[in-house]
Amino acid sequence: MNLKKQPLYVQIYQYLKEKIIRGEWEPHMQLPTELELAEQFEVSRITSKRALMELENENLIYRRQGSGSFVKEMGQNQQLENRNQGEKIISMILPFDGSAGLMGYVHGAIEYTTAKGYTLQIHTTKESPDVERSLLIEIPQKGVQGIIIYPKEDNKNLDILYDLYLEEYPIIAIDKYFDSVPLCSIYSDNFEGGYLGTEYLIQKGHEKIAFVSSITIENTSSLRNRYFGYCKALKDYQIHLDKEMAIFKPEQNNGKMDYEKIIKTLLTQGATAIQAENDYVAVDLLKACLELGVAVPEQVSIIGFDNLEFTAYVEVPLTTIEQDFFGFGQKAAQRLITWIETGKSPKVKEVLPVNLIERQSVFDLKKTP
Repeated sequence: MNLKKQPLYVQIYQYLKEKIIRGEWEPHMQLPTELELAEQFEVSRITSKRALMELENENLIYRRQGSGSFVKEMGQNQQLENRNQGEKIISMILPFDGSAGLMGYVHGAIEYTTAKGYTLQIHTTKESPDVERSLLIEIPQKGVQGIIIYPKEDNKNLDILYDLYLEEYPIIAIDKYFDSVPLCSIYSDNFEGGYLGTEYLIQKGHEKIAFVSSITIENTSSLRNRYFGYCKALKDYQIHLDKEMAIFKPEQNNGKMDYEKIIKTLLTQGATAIQAENDYVAVDLLKACLELGVAVPEQVSIIGFDNLEFTAYVEVPLTTIEQDFFGFGQKAAQRLITWIETGKSPKVKEVLPVNLIERQSVFDLKKTP
């Protein structure tokens, strides 16, 4: 279905308005600044300023010169009027709040829900399974018609999810799937992505290829499949799978991964390339190389996963596997609303394709004299 894309300022305006109307932001509470909103939603300050102006025009906020924007105290009649306008409501539960590049999930969902006359509520768990659990219990009790959930892990809160499944409550998972709960899930072809990245490195002459992740493979289906794709590519090209070259949730230094130690260890083992769990890990590895004076890609090549916007602008533009975050959000909203309006649940699993984005972080060993 072709939809007219909503302007970005409208998407931000609707996101902020929902938080005010639903009482998540109390009267006289300060809103994020124009700059903070611009960074969170990856837009210009002109766009974020327009969104705040719309809220002010609707008498939902007031602004103090030099201090910022604040939630306005609404009378009872205005509260009821605003809530009645949003009776067709679905919720989106995310583990992050404005993470760079990942707001495409929200933009895609808002575009579709707005076109269909629904209001989208955004909830963030800040990566807490307990917060996620509370939201899964509370949201259906408030009369919200359905939920789109991006679970931080796929082995938490399975009892609540299974209860919702038995009750036939419309809920769709994105990014991950649950092996033991037959919920509808929409996710990328992570296996193919892992395979593509490793195959690309092999075709460039690399055989000592490491895999680095900030978490263990038991945590999420997305990581498991990326790693399994990596293993299958090595197997298909008859390259030995060295378990020492696969690093999961390594020893931390002051609560953070010691990327410099990882680089030193892998270089000692003869690694010439690294496939990272995601772009964040890949960029941290890249920065560690630069700190150590290790040339990228000449001494070590690096591939990420996600194609977040910043990967094109780091010191060495990053080769990565692209996911369609906007498409995720749009498709999840479409499937959920169709379920709500027809009573027919969608198919259990829907896999979206991925693409290899080639930049400058991979060295072609075959061209070495």
